[in-house]
Amino acid sequence: MILSFFVTIYSFGFEIIVFCARVLFTLSPKFASWEIDQRIAGPKKIEHAQHTAKIVWIHGASLGEVRLIPKLLSVLCQKHPHDRYVVTATTKNGLYYLSTLKHPLIDTYGYLPFDTLTRMTAFLRTFAIHRVWILETEIWPSLLYSCKKENIPIGCINGRIEHKSFLRYQQFKWLIKPLLATFNPVLVQSDEYAERYQLCGAQPDAIKVFPNLKSITSIATTSQAKRTRLRKALCISPTQLVLTAGCVHPGEGLIIRRAAEFLKNRGVSITCILVPRHLKACTIIQGEMGSDTPILTSCSAHESFTSCIINKIGILEEMYSLADVAFVGGTFVSIGGHSMWDAAQCGIPVFFGPHHQTQYESCLALQNARVGFLAGQAESIAQGILTYVVNEPGHSNFLSARDAFAKSMRNKISDLGPFLP
Repeated sequence: MILSFFVTIYSFGFEIIVFCARVLFTLSPKFASWEIDQRIAGPKKIEHAQHTAKIVWIHGASLGEVRLIPKLLSVLCQKHPHDRYVVTATTKNGLYYLSTLKHPLIDTYGYLPFDTLTRMTAFLRTFAIHRVWILETEIWPSLLYSCKKENIPIGCINGRIEHKSFLRYQQFKWLIKPLLATFNPVLVQSDEYAERYQLCGAQPDAIKVFPNLKSITSIATTSQAKRTRLRKALCISPTQLVLTAGCVHPGEGLIIRRAAEFLKNRGVSITCILVPRHLKACTIIQGEMGSDTPILTSCSAHESFTSCIINKIGILEEMYSLADVAFVGGTFVSIGGHSMWDAAQCGIPVFFGPHHQTQYESCLALQNARVGFLAGQAESIAQGILTYVVNEPGHSNFLSARDAFAKSMRNKISDLGPFLP
């Protein structure tokens, strides 16, 4: 009774927020970036010929979570080949990524519906949702309560509850406990997270520990046709050596420039593509690379270049796909690094600097597999490129290590199957 009362009040308050947001959107164009109409509309209903198929809803909040959807689908589709899927995200970058997925069993995609009882219940009934999978930790009261009322099972994949969130959830345990109790299964990343989920109300027999899906990556080299197409758009020769530096921060442009100069002095021609972590840093990084370095606003160019900066969101995966070698930024400045797997999944050598503390486990896994390499300075990156990309013996050793690593990753993803109903 208390839960029902709270969720009803919460839902009513959320409806007021949605109404105010629409008013602001109507009155001022500066609120257009909120994409209120798209969020209210949600995923588009598509009538599919296979009306008997069970519809499964998969939700991930932001880009990091929705990028796990293809991995999850690879297992779900083997277990339930006749199911079809609706996928949603909360953020704009997450939605953009969903738009690039061309999976044959995904019927539609869109923003997560606003978390009100009316909207969530309508969504569940409109799409005849059979089951819900939530990636990592998303506690939306109306969503969970609506699923509970409609008897729709909810599973949590790659769950985690950080310390600050755990303390906050404990303060509202009377609310969180009955909501988390609806999750089954709850696949968490560690024993520590398992204990926190149980203390917050998840059923002990529903909780299982499974490795972080972000550390289990399908390693696949880019097809020659896609590689050629991406390079042609940027006026890059199919045989040219290309380094893609992703998530670059101010200060790291100098590192890439020095590495390229080191290679040039040894007779190696290299083209560098830099994708800044934050678009506002483009001009600073251009100053570090040289004023003749063009800043492109799309993945195309009208003439060749030795280095460029791409001022566009959501293109990092494509830029890694056309490269021969990658550098992951945030590791030569005190940021702590960014995802290593975006580059590693393309089957190319991945270099990173000494400041990789937030990606320590990923970096260690890549180093142990001999497909990722720690560089202490610009010259170390250049020397690594000479060893593992340019020189035939070193390159052959890398390819052997990569193939072995790819096989181990395939086995790990398959291990997820027994945990899923």
